[in-house]
Amino acid sequence: MVRKKCSSTSGASIFIALIFLLLCGVAGSLILASASTASKRSSSFKEGRQSYYSLLSAAKLLQQEIEGQTYSRYRVFDESGAVIDDNYYQVPTSTIKDFLKGAVDKKFTTFQVGVDEYRYQGTWNIAMNQPQGTWNIAMNQPELKDLITTVTAHVIIDKDYNMKLVLKEKTMSCIVTIPAIVSMNTDEVVINSIKGTRYVTTITWSGGQIERN
Repeated sequence: MVRKKCSSTSGASIFIALIFLLLCGVAGSLILASASTASKRSSSFKEGRQSYYSLLSAAKLLQQEIEGQTYSRYRVFDESGAVIDDNYYQVPTSTIKDFLKGAVDKKFTTFQVGVDEYRYQGTWNIAMNQPQGTWNIAMNQPELKDLITTVTAHVIIDKDYNMKLVLKEKTMSCIVTIPAIVSMNTDEVVINSIKGTRYVTTITWSGGQIERN
């Protein structure tokens, strides 16, 4: 009788131990799965935050580089409408002066008296160590300390020279809008004994804003 009772008790103990081990295994699996999910979420969060800071840094830099810049250019037309003189009074001087001047030049040269609906559109690449033709960013600029990836800026200049830059980096985007203050003057001039009308356009950008798209 005693032997049977011991045998019965031993069998129950082994069963309970197996159940305990099974529960421990399930708990361990749940803990590992939870840790893996948390790690993925943390990685995704860090990547998203880095993308956001990269985008914001590029947007702030473009805003700073464009605000306060002035472009002033004149063209002289003779009585037949032909251009007999074309020159600048003032051009942008910031880091992106070539990009800015080139964009406005394309917009400006489409000007016709009474008709000026053309909008400039182009793409600027903001990156580090890219091939010639892109804008290479120096890492020693404080506002770019978080910029480690390429940001693409789609640039639009409307008929009134207002600028809109749509910046994209991976899945994030934002919009930089910078209004233009434009003055246009005309006067009569004589160039090489030829009478003409000089059209002077002066543009200054200020009051930019950055918005999440």
